[in-house]
Amino acid sequence: MPTKITDHKQLEKVYNYPFIEAFVRRRSRRLGLGSKIDHGPLTYKSSKEPIPLNSLETALVCYAGGGSTGVALGDGDLTHGINAMMQWSSRTFASPCNNHQTKLLFTNDAGIYVYKPREAQKIAEVTTLDDLKERVQDFDKEVIKVKDGRLEIPDGPPALLMLNKGMVNRPGQTVFMPIVHPSYELIDMAMTAFQYEHWNIVDDNGKPAGTEKWVDKLKLGLKIPISVLEKNLLVGCSLEAGFMCQNIMLMAQALGLGAFPLSGFTPIIAMGGTPVTKGCGFRFTTDKKRMPNPVGIDGVLEGYCPPYKNMNEAVDTIIEQKFGSCGIFTTASKQIPYLNKTSVTEVDKIPDDVIQCTKDFCNYVYESYGRFPGTVDSMSMPIWVVVHHIDIDFYGKFYPSEAVTETQRNHMADWHSS
Repeated sequence: MPTKITDHKQLEKVYNYPFIEAFVRRRSRRLGLGSKIDHGPLTYKSSKEPIPLNSLETALVCYAGGGSTGVALGDGDLTHGINAMMQWSSRTFASPCNNHQTKLLFTNDAGIYVYKPREAQKIAEVTTLDDLKERVQDFDKEVIKVKDGRLEIPDGPPALLMLNKGMVNRPGQTVFMPIVHPSYELIDMAMTAFQYEHWNIVDDNGKPAGTEKWVDKLKLGLKIPISVLEKNLLVGCSLEAGFMCQNIMLMAQALGLGAFPLSGFTPIIAMGGTPVTKGCGFRFTTDKKRMPNPVGIDGVLEGYCPPYKNMNEAVDTIIEQKFGSCGIFTTASKQIPYLNKTSVTEVDKIPDDVIQCTKDFCNYVYESYGRFPGTVDSMSMPIWVVVHHIDIDFYGKFYPSEAVTETQRNHMADWHSS
């Protein structure tokens, strides 16, 4: 159903919330309506029923986490390396080469969803309150329901650390789960590495990783082991999830909601790779070491690797996105940031030899390891953020008054009084 905006003052308060106030007052506030602490000096049981986030609250938090904000500037030497960019549309979180492949999953009482915002068309998408309203009121068109009902995982080990028992994935909460997508970034990074950096990516035993015939032709000199490259890649991609979660927590603060991040969960269980639960419903493949590898959710979130694409197709798809008939580096693109639109035609092409070298590398990795990337998962879930309505009485009983903001004290009256 469309996002209901019943009170424009709600949006106005969020739009004008002070930036300094948001990050200075941001705290992990874990005790929500309907929660309890069973032991210790903070023993408490909420007397109130949990209240889920409404559609507007959810839309605003999702937009903060991963919404489209405008068009990237591409402000560099167009003749040396800008061709690593993957799209013009930018999101609220920073991303290497403007790839923005980290996707935002979330679960609430009604189901599990993927947030897929429409692409930006302007340099800045939200410059007025009306712009913000326009971005969130069609929120229902930007989410895909993966399955009915809240994520089902055990409330404790082996799915969650005991620290989080009773605090996470409870009724009324919305849990945001960024999904990192290294397979996409590795292909783009490899092309850049072969074209400009002249890396000779090698297996951990020192053997060239499918690049033997290209070493001399492309002057591949600096040896980089696959495992080193992929671990650094995963760290870089996972930073996107961190940026996303920070934005979610800042928006929660502006809304007067409680939020807290956590990493004390087991991704393979949450994603659905064990007999314990179907989790988020990811498809898993088995690699050469008989280890499970999450590759996507069929029809919703699919990796740039088998079974969705063979490695040649994966590389060709990325080349098409850059230089195809409607590619971002053609004048047919509708999102070019430059006043002189023809400037994009000056972007370095990717030579055929580099493309083929990239395909040879990608095929070597997949054939050698039975997965792509070879030493890290094709998709990863590094961090969660829980967002909920906090129990003001708990904080009033155990903390100084300044532990809760006026926005949080007034939230229920402002957002849920009708």
